[in-house]
Amino acid sequence: MSDRLALLKAILAAPADDLPRLVFADWLEENGTSDADAARAEYLRLSIMVEKTAPNTPAVYAWMKPNLQRLLPTVAALGRLKFRRAGVQGLSLKIGEPAPDGAVTVGTIFYSRGFACRIEYRNPDVYERMWQVFATDDPLAIHRPLGWTFSGEGRDADGNYCSIRSEHWGEDLYQRLSGFSEERPWYGKLFRDSTPTSLAGQYDPEVIACEGQWEGCKSHLRVAVATAMTARAREFVGLAASTETGTS
Repeated sequence: MSDRLALLKAILAAPADDLPRLVFADWLEENGTSDADAARAEYLRLSIMVEKTAPNTPAVYAWMKPNLQRLLPTVAALGRLKFRRAGVQGLSLKIGEPAPDGAVTVGTIFYSRGFACRIEYRNPDVYERMWQVFATDDPLAIHRPLGWTFSGEGRDADGNYCSIRSEHWGEDLYQRLSGFSEERPWYGKLFRDSTPTSLAGQYDPEVIACEGQWEGCKSHLRVAVATAMTARAREFVGLAASTETGTS
């Protein structure tokens, strides 16, 4: 394991502790090989220094606005990507064509204490196009659908059932969801819909479903998708899958 990965894992293991982040900043200053490394060290030190007492401070915003492309060189290299809004509360991105207004919203990146802590995707097409790019530039982030857009399906007149198919977020995430069996009070339990349920025998073996109260179903399924997305991204960059559930 490289020193870089070992230091990133130390940050994941103690997310509330500033020390591993400052150690990583020191390491980047001494061993970094790119301007992106230099930018990360700058942002780590600045954000840790000021966010303790003044989160969302203008000082951090003032630094991030001109330096976002340094922090996201792989994203910026796509060329048509434009930054719509920058700041410590989140960064909205948009891509040039083909929308009539010349841009479509990709999603939102939320930053805190030196790293993107959460990346949200507008839809499955954007996710498939961008997840590796975002993971490369910000390997510690939780990945998840934007809002409730998990591309699930609702059934039952009372809205007490939702499900997801392999074509919604791709076969890889679908297979990961197949092994996600955590049951949470009120939220229901995910299951492969291969046997009749309480919904008058309606079932479809090609979906993974959640049955329970509607808001709980949506939340549980979204958490499951986020968990699978985050594990996939962490594995891609060489970090072990986190125990994060994508809810932060």
